[in-house]
Amino acid sequence: MRALICASGTIGDVHPLVGIAYAMRARGHEVFLLANPAYEKLASEAGVEFEAIGRREDLDKIKSHPKVWTYRHGWKVWTKGAGVGPMQELFRAVQKLNREHETIVGASYLCFGAQVAREKLGIPTATIHLNVHTIRTVYDLFAFPPPAFAPDWIPYSYLTNQRFPLWYRKFNLWAADHFFIDPVLRKKIVRFRHELGLPRLRSCVREWWNSPDLNIGLYPDWWAGSHPDWPTTVVTTGFPFWDRSESETISDDLQRFLDDVEKVIVFTPGASKSHTDAHFSAFARTCATLGYKGVILTPHAPPTQADTVRFERYVPFRKLLPYAAAVIHHAGIGTSAHCLAAGVPQVVVPTLYNQPDTAIRLERLDVSRQISPGRFSERRLTQTLDEVLNSPIIAASCTKYADRMSGIDPLPNICQELESLL
Repeated sequence: MRALICASGTIGDVHPLVGIAYAMRARGHEVFLLANPAYEKLASEAGVEFEAIGRREDLDKIKSHPKVWTYRHGWKVWTKGAGVGPMQELFRAVQKLNREHETIVGASYLCFGAQVAREKLGIPTATIHLNVHTIRTVYDLFAFPPPAFAPDWIPYSYLTNQRFPLWYRKFNLWAADHFFIDPVLRKKIVRFRHELGLPRLRSCVREWWNSPDLNIGLYPDWWAGSHPDWPTTVVTTGFPFWDRSESETISDDLQRFLDDVEKVIVFTPGASKSHTDAHFSAFARTCATLGYKGVILTPHAPPTQADTVRFERYVPFRKLLPYAAAVIHHAGIGTSAHCLAAGVPQVVVPTLYNQPDTAIRLERLDVSRQISPGRFSERRLTQTLDEVLNSPIIAASCTKYADRMSGIDPLPNICQELESLL
């Protein structure tokens, strides 16, 4: 079997699909990773063939776009730049690598070229979902952040299904498709499909976005459950973990820092540059107030470092977690899953994209508390961190979900699902 794994997005989006490519290769298949050239090294580390889609500058342009971290425009920047933009090139690459009756495709949801290839070439295709909201349902609506002017008592869940009747939820999804999402996708997708002689679409989202062959949710059933309006082709597998190199270790300097104390607080704000020097300073003061040392993981270095806080550009996260009393992070799905598996309490500061929705789900599990980015302060961080460190409910929930994830490797099941396409 030849497996074409198509990945798009940030390193956090691409990394799980590289893990799937690695696992498929280990099962004896011929595997290609189709992605931006920025991820060629990852493919090499996984031992799979690489097919470049687009240019490295294309990804850099998206990340540096002035509106990429704005609520109204950020999703458009990513959808156009990482989904619609490389669509035709991805289609041609899949067409070139296709071996009739021997090829399957596993593609992240923004890889629109793979979906066009499925229609035109008849290649069995699975859409791979890192986040719940890309498999749409009226029973568990995607959570949006509250407006900046909202009072503190309004939670991030103000647009979730518990608060509105079913008719409103259906209208909400229809309006999102008709007025916001389809206008961004429709023109270029419809034109390209027309050039290939494919039938006309009424809605890119409702009719076409996900493959009718198979949809794989890279999360456990207790994270999202299943819903009556989900396609029958949806399977959920669990959070897949893949380390670039099992031989990666913590540096000697950091190891000495960690050995000096029982536990540390870890702060990893993710790719967003919304965290300022003031946030790092507030974190350092909070660590001092609570009697902990801290480790900051981010490429955006603070100008100064306190004796009790250490800055690191990169540390193998799974090897750092055993030293963590708690982790403060951006509610990225990968970071959240690692913390769940390690049984570490979390404080999340979600901003955009799937982050508010992930924050809601963590709070539902009682493993986390969240802080709105606009209300991040030393006082609020100290109060919230003190709660998660000392709450017996959170401690019990962290242990519960770590036990549920212990010893479970979803990668073999994911591979079996992909193999079932042929």
